[in-house]
Parts: sequence; structure tokens; C-alpha cells
Amino acid sequence: MLTSTERIKNRGCTKKREPSHPEVRVVLIGVGAIGCEIARLLLKKRGVKIVGAVDPTPDKAGRDLGEIVGLEKNLRGNNPQRHRKRKWGISLT
Repeated sequence: MLTSTERIKNRGCTKKREPSHPEVRVVLIGVGAIGCEIARLLLKKRGVKIVGAVDPTPDKAGRDLGEIVGLEKNLRGNNPQRHRKRKWGISLT
């Protein structure tokens, strides 16, 4: 019995398969004690990307999520113009 890979090779099919689980994009609502812990756990998982975070606390506005959750790295990248300070919370893309 042929494996699925052998069957594809026999048919001459060279098309690559799409991943069965695409990346999950996450926006965190609230980055207090629990939200920060969730963010740290999500940052360790493959296939998960934090694309945003909001929090009503004014002192978190415009700050990098890495700084808020206690990481030693900047999560927003090297383009500070892309992330302007907003009144509603923090911004991260």
C-alpha cells in the first residue's frame, strides 16, 4: 500500500500543501495581572501572534506590551512612528 506522499509523487503533483492550522491572531482585552500572564503564555506558543492589546488604564497608553508584561524585549519592532499614543490603551501590531 502506498503512503499519501508516494501517491502524490506518482501523480507528478508538486503543489505544496497549505498548513492545516494557520496562524491565530489575538487581541488582548485588558492587560492586568491575568492578561499579562496570558500574554506571556501566548508569546511562547507557536502559531499564535498577538496583534493588539487594549486596556482602560491611562498609564499603559502607548507603551510596548513587552514592557508591560515584564519582558526584556520590545515587541512592537523598530518603527515607533507606526505606534502613536492613543487615549484608550496600548497599541501593538
